[in-house]
Amino acid sequence: MNKVKFNKKLAIYISVDIEGISGIVHKEQTLPGRKDYEIARQWMTEEVNSAILGARASGATFFLVNDSHLDMRNLIVDKIDNQDDVKIVSGSPKPLGQMQGLDNTFSGVFLLGYHAKVGTKGAIIDHSYYSSGTVQNIRLNGITVGESVISAAVAGYYGVPVLLVSGDNYVCQEAEEAIPSVRVVCVKEGIARGAGIILIPKQARKIIEIEAKKSIENLIKHKCARPFKLNTPITLEIDMAYTSMVDIIEMMPRIKRVSGRTISFTSLNYLEVYKAMIAVITLAMQSSA
Repeated sequence: MNKVKFNKKLAIYISVDIEGISGIVHKEQTLPGRKDYEIARQWMTEEVNSAILGARASGATFFLVNDSHLDMRNLIVDKIDNQDDVKIVSGSPKPLGQMQGLDNTFSGVFLLGYHAKVGTKGAIIDHSYYSSGTVQNIRLNGITVGESVISAAVAGYYGVPVLLVSGDNYVCQEAEEAIPSVRVVCVKEGIARGAGIILIPKQARKIIEIEAKKSIENLIKHKCARPFKLNTPITLEIDMAYTSMVDIIEMMPRIKRVSGRTISFTSLNYLEVYKAMIAVITLAMQSSA
């Protein structure tokens, strides 16, 4: 069966999580079947549409949108911008998780609705990759990182710059400190893990549209943007929630058990590191406490 071919002259990859979407301040809103989840996924979908609208107005010609939250089936697919230049990656498991479908033919990456790393005081729904019930901390080359940096490093592996990050003020700060020349859209200000000062979703969408437009204008004007790169070799360390998880994980080839709850993995290739991280976390989720 032949693969579908897309015109990707100025292609933008969009990874969209839900915790950093405007209007969302509590974990309950992000879980299928719980209070406000249906409206939350509607807000998520509309923020994607706003980013597409702004980027297209400045010359972007193709968009691949990756649903990147939980089971990765949150976007209301028939409410996504329905022009022919938009495709969606949906469902799980995916070998590249939150960055599935990205390659070196893309011109830039948007990380929408992202959240701050675990342990960030005041951040809304702070956690490491997937769930704090499984993962306590993730470190790359000794530095504690969140999903924005983890995803930006995948983009960097392919030589693609992250142009835009949206979420609360804490994830925006993380992005600005780590990712070269990134634009950020702060759609809410964290007060505590389950509280914040939010922009009305319509206001947030307008700002996202404007900043997406500016990010593409800037890319075209300067004809280049610097991808986020990690120094090699790259060492991944993960602090799991329970020792029983590491009892299983340490059986994997090349995984080193550093302590009761901590594993490490080292490689010259970040994509290998990233895939190992996803495999380790997936395995840990199957292990009993």
